[in-house]
Amino acid sequence: DPSTRTYSEKYLFKLLLITIIPIVLSQTVYNISGLIDYKIFGSVSGNLGMDAVTIKSFIGVYSSKYRLLCSVPIAISTALASSLIPSAVEAYAREDANQWNYNISAGIKFNMIIAIPCAVAFVFLGGPIVKMLFHSSNYVLGGHMLTAGSLAIVFYALSNITGGALQSIDKMRIPVIHSAISLVIHIGIVSFFLACTNIGVYALLIGNITFPILVFILNLRAIKRYVPSYRQEVIKTFFAPLAAGFWMALAAVSVYGLVGFVIGSNLIRTMLAVCVAVVVYFTAFLLLKGLTKEELFDFPMGRRLYLLARKMHLMK
Repeated sequence: DPSTRTYSEKYLFKLLLITIIPIVLSQTVYNISGLIDYKIFGSVSGNLGMDAVTIKSFIGVYSSKYRLLCSVPIAISTALASSLIPSAVEAYAREDANQWNYNISAGIKFNMIIAIPCAVAFVFLGGPIVKMLFHSSNYVLGGHMLTAGSLAIVFYALSNITGGALQSIDKMRIPVIHSAISLVIHIGIVSFFLACTNIGVYALLIGNITFPILVFILNLRAIKRYVPSYRQEVIKTFFAPLAAGFWMALAAVSVYGLVGFVIGSNLIRTMLAVCVAVVVYFTAFLLLKGLTKEELFDFPMGRRLYLLARKMHLMK
């Protein structure tokens, strides 16, 4: 900063608050939507004759199993989106469109490398994972919820990273507005499916999926409007993780099933299946040329991963 002006503490504090509040609000809406879901589900289901114990049981499974497990990869994507902002802000301030485009594209790609296999794993191993982590009679319902609603992970990752992209170009309020719009639509969707269908708690899953989809679409439209030069590589960003995730799921399900003939413990079967899934995904993704050497270096422990990939003859 070439300026020699000294700002007062009051001004700096105000500047920090103006910057922080939109970011906090855009992340808080996700939790607010959960609280609203519980209220709507309890109210509508109660009016339809469902007893209080059953309502609490469904909400407990939805909140303490489905949303809790989905929040782990979502938290990773949120951290990646936050870490992306400083470098993107720098590129935007220097009017370096190519560097900004690279930062955002790379952020989305890294998010998909994590979010897509997590979603695929929950689809095929949702039941065993819930049974392993939560020793309760409701693990079947929790597993079904993970299987049916894991797509939300991918779109929450996309909505987080596109929100970070808008914040990096000084459009701090836009992600908050988009989240608010999506929340209103989300409430309408959940209320409709609860009142007009008999799918019960799965209406909350539909709302939990459509909410980040709407946020992502609105964020992407805004990015295209304010940064017309933005382009996202598609094949390696989306299809390579999806293809690697397919082979990962095939290997994990096979291991879980085969080990079951020898060992009856769900804990051991699930742990072995998850370990095999990680190795197969890493191998398949690199064989599909999903990452370059330079991109791998940007990952945590990237150099160690690169050395491991070289030893496995997956990269040169």
